[in-house]
Amino acid sequence: MKEARIYIADHRGYTRCGLMDVYSTFSWEKYVNSDKGPFGLIRYVNEIKAAKGGMIKMKASANSYEVIIPLYGNIQIFTDQFEKEVAIGEMCCFGVIHPSGWTVGSLAEEGEGINFLHLTIVGDVAANVQAKIWDLPINQTHDKMIAVTKDSYSFAVFMGAFYHKQLSVFDLPRNFSNIFLMTLDGAVEVDDRLLYAGDALGICDIDHVEMECLASSAIILAIALP
Repeated sequence: MKEARIYIADHRGYTRCGLMDVYSTFSWEKYVNSDKGPFGLIRYVNEIKAAKGGMIKMKASANSYEVIIPLYGNIQIFTDQFEKEVAIGEMCCFGVIHPSGWTVGSLAEEGEGINFLHLTIVGDVAANVQAKIWDLPINQTHDKMIAVTKDSYSFAVFMGAFYHKQLSVFDLPRNFSNIFLMTLDGAVEVDDRLLYAGDALGICDIDHVEMECLASSAIILAIALP
């Protein structure tokens, strides 16, 4: 069995940051766990929840790409270069040059909040890199992983919707040999490891993974790394 790290959602770190609750798969800010350092190029994986009007300011600790996936409610992202609105069913990826920062906030109606996934992936970022928004492919094709990112990054993002104990094999793209997977909804078995919603798995030195949905449906996010 290949080297792997499993991250249980119930064991994530918790940080209150202004009006936002941050649940961290890896060490982040005041949450430090020696067993939960970066996985490859992925430095941070946070699920963030906020009430109406919640805003959070972040500063890059290194040149990095920030990946934002709304789970509930629409959000707004601000940097010195752009302002973007990201809706459910979309993913935003943008570069940040150290030590600049960015701000994310709620566009929810009164009484509602937001919930989104935030990943930081370190790498070479050009000063003029453009923020990109992609539609997530989960309503297009079932029972297979579909590429989300369309540009040439040092990583590749995939997502898939799976149903009714369907077994699937996901082949990593050429030049990628490590993968980080997270179950966004449902339950799935990945290479004989069971993952529930919010759980994550990092596997090194592989060329493919086998996945089987163990619920009526499941949504899986995957980041392929060199």
